[in-house]
Amino acid sequence: YTSRKIRSFPTCNGKIESNEKLLTTYTNFITSVLNLFVVEQPVESAERNAEGEPRRISEIACEIIEVEQKLSQLSVEARKHTQYEKRTVSEWKEKLGGPILDALGTDVSKAGEQLRSDDEVGIHLVQYFEELIKYIKELEVTKLMAYIGWFLARELADVMTLDVRNALNAFLREASKPRISVNLDPMKCIEKLIGYHGIMEKAIQYLYLTNFFKDDSIDKASNVSGPLRTIFYNFIARNTWMDVETQDKTKKWNQYLQYHVGAEKKLLNEDYIREQYNKILPLPKESSLPLYFHAYRENKFLQKLKNFGTPYIASDIWPLSPLETRSEYNEHYITTEIPAGALQRPIFKVDDSWSQVFGTVGSMTAETTTHGMIEEGRLWNDHRRGLYEWTQATKKIFKQRIKCLKQGDKDSTCRGSGKRQSFECFESTGDQAVLAAKIRDHVGLRASFAANAARVSECTCQGVNKEEIKKRNMRVFFTSFVKRYCDPDATVEDQHRVNFVMKTFKEFSVAFECEEGTKMKGQDICDIMPQDVGRSPADKEN
Repeated sequence: YTSRKIRSFPTCNGKIESNEKLLTTYTNFITSVLNLFVVEQPVESAERNAEGEPRRISEIACEIIEVEQKLSQLSVEARKHTQYEKRTVSEWKEKLGGPILDALGTDVSKAGEQLRSDDEVGIHLVQYFEELIKYIKELEVTKLMAYIGWFLARELADVMTLDVRNALNAFLREASKPRISVNLDPMKCIEKLIGYHGIMEKAIQYLYLTNFFKDDSIDKASNVSGPLRTIFYNFIARNTWMDVETQDKTKKWNQYLQYHVGAEKKLLNEDYIREQYNKILPLPKESSLPLYFHAYRENKFLQKLKNFGTPYIASDIWPLSPLETRSEYNEHYITTEIPAGALQRPIFKVDDSWSQVFGTVGSMTAETTTHGMIEEGRLWNDHRRGLYEWTQATKKIFKQRIKCLKQGDKDSTCRGSGKRQSFECFESTGDQAVLAAKIRDHVGLRASFAANAARVSECTCQGVNKEEIKKRNMRVFFTSFVKRYCDPDATVEDQHRVNFVMKTFKEFSVAFECEEGTKMKGQDICDIMPQDVGRSPADKEN
């Protein structure tokens, strides 16, 4: 609980300590924000410093920076000792002393629950908490309160004023902070107000889904999951670069993998949403805006505490909010997350054809799943052990196979030049970041195409040219795939990725009848994904 309240930013403070200009900028910024909220007090009742003089805001700003720097040092040191321990409350009290556990017990009681001495509590970074407790015991109360007040005021100021947000952005460009976007936009401000997985967010989700993403949308979008699971099973079973041990591990991963597309159906249930609000604690009737904001944050935290003792099934957890506009693979829950917010028009409409759905939702889901498979395989992360990690032999062979995604011979001439942004340079680039994107695109597009092709092959239309229907569906699929990248924030690299993955896919040339020598007819030479992943074992025998 205390670590949640007292966050530190090691990167920022490390730079500040050695850069006088940044220190001055940051001090001025803190002062400008605090001036928004600090009410002028009569001299006789104003808080005073050790010399008996009224405390100035600049003095408070210096104290805030002092605390931030110390917390930064503790955070940096904590990275060297990442142990996790689980003990009973009474055992933790004996090891750590009272403050942390007493604070947790108080909060649990506020949430209407009870923290018993035999309850088990897990703590990550135990040494960090030991050092934090020692520091807090020695810290002057006024400095601690100043820092906590700044922690709350900073985010509230960001929500309230464009001027302050611009000032913060200007500062962050000089010294970025972990967990804070370098560019704070209005949507991020809304996220701060509604909270992440907070009580208010459930109502916002309900309103969004009932207006823009109803039951039928969830059903249609999530229907890509079954075919894609089959495609990935075939891919894992039939590729020629995985050894038996890696195949067995990856098959198990594919079996456990959950596809979360759209949103949970229960978020459309008004009774469920209303039940969430039965747990709300009343806010103060009369107070200042900062205190309202603080009360809301407390409320959200207490709702989490209230649910901590509730049993749950991990496979039922949807870790990504449907309001998010990005897809994600979650390694902890083993889920492919495709939230409703990422499926807004023109990417997805409930009346889209299945070729359109597989071109957009299907390709996004397949790319995210591909990323998850590679992450679990630890292709480039040998220092992290994993349950589904590929063998070294498989990694070596796969790294050889993916060299086919580095086409052309311009890589050396592109390094450090202004031509780095050209498509030819992207084609020939083989560094890890670009290769990772190319793999996701390569496998993702082929997997979603195979899933759609398998569905189209089930058509038993009479008296119609099946080949022409097939080509028409292929064109619709590829056109819809491109729509995913029609975004005002799309980059030049996004454009290159789309062109490269389609250019190097034979079926694209077939669909649009690309002739030899044209820019969009490239070489489909990679031996990564078997061509028969869309066929069932029976089809293969026939």
